[in-house]
Amino acid sequence: MIKSLSNIFSGENKDVSITAEGTGQLSLGGNSYTVTYNKLASTEGHIRIQDPSSSGNDINLFPTIETSNGAKVMFYQPQNLTLGSYDDGSTDYDGFRIPDGDGYTRFEVDTNNTISGTDGNWTINSVHIQTIGTVGVSDIQLATGQLNFNLTRSGTNQTTIYLENPSGAAINYPALVIFEEQDDNDVYEALIVRLEGQGIDADGIGVTSVDRTSWTRSGYMSLGGTTAATSTTLTHESNTDVSSAMDLWGSIITIDAGESDQQSATISYPADQIYAEVYVSELDATVTSSGGVVNAGSVSISDAEITQASSNNLIVVGGSCVNTVAAELLGSDAPLCGSDFTDETGAGAGEYLIQSFASPWATGKIATLVAGYEADDTQLGESGKGS
Repeated sequence: MIKSLSNIFSGENKDVSITAEGTGQLSLGGNSYTVTYNKLASTEGHIRIQDPSSSGNDINLFPTIETSNGAKVMFYQPQNLTLGSYDDGSTDYDGFRIPDGDGYTRFEVDTNNTISGTDGNWTINSVHIQTIGTVGVSDIQLATGQLNFNLTRSGTNQTTIYLENPSGAAINYPALVIFEEQDDNDVYEALIVRLEGQGIDADGIGVTSVDRTSWTRSGYMSLGGTTAATSTTLTHESNTDVSSAMDLWGSIITIDAGESDQQSATISYPADQIYAEVYVSELDATVTSSGGVVNAGSVSISDAEITQASSNNLIVVGGSCVNTVAAELLGSDAPLCGSDFTDETGAGAGEYLIQSFASPWATGKIATLVAGYEADDTQLGESGKGS
């Protein structure tokens, strides 16, 4: 007899109130779930939890769990469905439901014995699928949210359901599917974390790829694959085995290929959709936020107007012979020209100086000087050319 169910993540046990042989009630998250269990003649059996949002002989495939930040995680592996054996008996399925990020999408399942007068012909989502003989098609495609699934004949009255990657190929091994929350396009995009398979002691389970439904079907992040959209990933300069990408929601996907036989993925998921804030204003404008006062904007001024910008970080362009601010940064209250400039900076003809100083006008600010021996040399400093 079933007395409790255990959460394998938290270790918490939830009591099941048995109301009759083979059935009971589970209270979870403010909802009441009907629990049925059955011991078959063989050594196998089953436990089924009835989702309050479903009805009849429907079955939920790949149910999700919700993270603390609102994403939903689906555990996937190909599933073989015996369409005439709901609840491990002889009852037909009425339908099955697959997560779409905003709940479930339901697909109707119907027997269609009138096609050939032989049991085993089924209509799924209004399409005749061949599970016996030669009637109907051998496979069909189903769409739920941003995901695509394929149903393929696998035997009499049987079909196997596969999740497809963004390029349209069936995923034959386990995967984690992370549904992001509704974005500003009113879409629930998903990340598909594909795993290698079972793994062995000498070669543990690694990540094959992280596919994003928001990418085009012909280009997605793929580890060691030929369809990788390399222009949308960044390889880390500090470690070329690591690459990252960000999507519209703001999830950051980082792939570590340091171990070629066991690659890993880290996904950083924000509580809310990420967006950029850009401010354009005059030099003396301020923007007030909950975090305080932020200076925004930048303009060009002459050295005679230094008092207008003296409280800011500065970029000073011009030689100390003509720019009084440049001369002051070099410690002189008079112009420094020719050999005097060289004596102070070490920069001679054809050369320029780029140096940062603590601002003499504002504590905690810096002033960066770009100054050449001659005007042409200063221009070389601005462009980053020359010496």
